[in-house]
Amino acid sequence: MLLAARDKFVAETGYVTVTTEEKIESKSLRLRGRCDDSGLMHGKPSIVEWKTGSIQVAVKYQLCLYGH
Repeated sequence: MLLAARDKFVAETGYVTVTTEEKIESKSLRLRGRCDDSGLMHGKPSIVEWKTGSIQVAVKYQLCLYGH
């Protein structure tokens, strides 16, 4: 099921993976972690965070920090 959803996403957006499980760190915020996937979507740099099940409240903060 998860792979089918990923395949559909890739087909619809043309997303191309560049890196997976990339380490990300902000020394100014004193935070670090790993993003699931980064690549190109519609020719623009993008970060994809694969989730299964319900989305937890903390995810919105996680995604905002990726843009920092």
